[in-house]
Formats: sequence, structure tokens, C-alpha cells
Amino acid sequence: MNNQMADLLRNLYCQRTAERQWKAEAFLEGEISFQAWKEGLLATLRQALALPAQPGDLQIRCEGDEPLDGLIRRRITYLAEEGLRTPAYVLEPQDADEKTPVVICLHGHGYGVRDIVGLREEESYQKKFALTACRQKMIVIAPELAGFGELRLPEELKGGKDDASSCHRLYTNLLACGRSLLGMRVNQVIQALNAAEQLYAGHPIGLMGISGGGTVGLLSMALDERIRAGVISGYANTYGDSILAMRHCVDNFWPDMVGQMEMPDLLCAIAPRPMLWETGSKDPIYPQSAAMKAAQLVRKSYEQLNAQAAFEVDPFEGVHEIHGVRAFAFLKEHCV
Repeated sequence: MNNQMADLLRNLYCQRTAERQWKAEAFLEGEISFQAWKEGLLATLRQALALPAQPGDLQIRCEGDEPLDGLIRRRITYLAEEGLRTPAYVLEPQDADEKTPVVICLHGHGYGVRDIVGLREEESYQKKFALTACRQKMIVIAPELAGFGELRLPEELKGGKDDASSCHRLYTNLLACGRSLLGMRVNQVIQALNAAEQLYAGHPIGLMGISGGGTVGLLSMALDERIRAGVISGYANTYGDSILAMRHCVDNFWPDMVGQMEMPDLLCAIAPRPMLWETGSKDPIYPQSAAMKAAQLVRKSYEQLNAQAAFEVDPFEGVHEIHGVRAFAFLKEHCV
């Protein structure tokens, strides 16, 4: 007897995605206005993510400055939700002024926020991109996402592996309580935006995230239009060709997501705000071929809104990693 489990999953995916609620083709073919379509998709997304109540006071605490070559690295904490005080690093060029863009930088799986702000000597697939952004004359706010680094559960903190995450138990416990891990992380970003407005009032705000940080970054960008421009690295794709095609962390999912929208639909909801994708030719978990397929649909949404120049894809020769050749200039050009 042949094992048909993979076929079963693929057929179920095909059925649900064909029936999905928020197809981009609906506005592209004139069945509904883009604005009405977008509002409906985002209302569904908010409900699916089960975002927590926002705190009345962020209670931002600054914990000292560390001068580096031409910049200052500062550790802060802020209250993201009741019971969740989030550590973050602020990187500020010493010559920053009132027009310097603020970029929210979101790490992926691995060692947490320390990996992207220059606090680990070794370089990973994330290439200390938050530190690079600051050296490119941008102010950076980089929060520790729940389940990584300092925000892990005791069993991982005591386990000896610094890159071990708490994604699985956080996800299952939050699910059991009517919450979502993605919703918790997106809310951390929303509160980081609020912190940015308190600390740097009037500055334009952008976002850059890789891998799991790209997941959270995309969702945050869709839900909060204070983010003027974004770079999504090693994530923009289709669900069917990436997170559903192979083993991925549970933190990528929410119930019946493909019955609601495919990833290109969600990516279309960013239009007409500027967005750039990075996609590696040898990325084994977010295939470049599928990213380019998704880009065809997303480009149509930007064209319909007369914003063709605001959407770019940077395909490069490489693996699942930060590229950075176009990304930092893109953010500086569009965060004005």
C-alpha cells in the first residue's frame, strides 16, 4: 500500500486555497475595490492573530549607553503587554538628526536580538544587519521576539544551547488559551513602533526582518501603516511552496490560514507602500522560484495602484541569508 499522506495534505491545501476568502484576483479583476478588499483581509487577520490588549503605558526604561565606532548602542525595555517586558536595543548614529529614519529590525530563528546588533562575535545568516543599518545612517530599534534569547522559557534558558527557542511550548500554550504566538510577536512590534514615536517623534519609520523576523515584519507592516517602507528577507513566497512544503517551526502558522489568504494575497495588502524582497537562489526553505512566482501577482497590485516603482525584488546568488546590497539604500530612499 502506498503512503498517501503527502498527497492528502497537498490535496487539502489545494482545496482550501482555491476556496480562500481573500483572493487578490478579486480586486485585480474589479469585483471589489482594493480598499474594501484590504480592509476585509486585515479584519480577518486581526481576528486570527488574537492580538492582546495594549498597555496604557509602555514604561520605557533605558539601561545605559555603550559608545561604539561612530554610533551609540543602548539597551531599553518596554511593556508590550501585561506580563511581557520586552528587551530591545537602540542603535543610533552619533550624527543623527530629526530626519534620520528609524528602522525596526527583526531577527529570525537563532540567538535572538544579540545576533543582529553586534553582540555576538560570530556571524550567522543574519550578518548583524541591524548594526549595518545603523552604520548606513539609520536609527535602529531591535526588539527581542518572544521565544528567543532572553524571552525563552526556563527549560531553554537552562539547557545550555543559546540558539534553542521556546517556540513550540509557547505556541501550544497560547493556542490552548485562545492566543497566538504570531499575535504576541506582532504586538511586540506595534509597541516598538509606539516606543519609536515616543523616543523619536516625527522621524519616518521603516522595517527590516529576515526569516521568522520577515514573517512578523510582513504581518506588522500589513496591520500598521506607520511603517512607511519595508524589507522582507528570506520569507516572501507562497505558503504552499515554503512552510507547507517541508518541516517548519510551528510559529509560522495560525488556524485555517490558507482558507483565509495565501501569502501573495497578504503581500498585496502592503501596496502601495514601498516594499523590497530579498530571495536567495539556494534558499532551501523559501525557494526563489516560488518567490518570483508570488512577485508576479504582487507586482500587478502595485501597477493597479500606479505604484510600480515602490515594489522591488532583489534575487541574489546565495542561501537563506541577508543580502543587503539594495536593502539599506531602499529604506533610506523611501523612509522620508
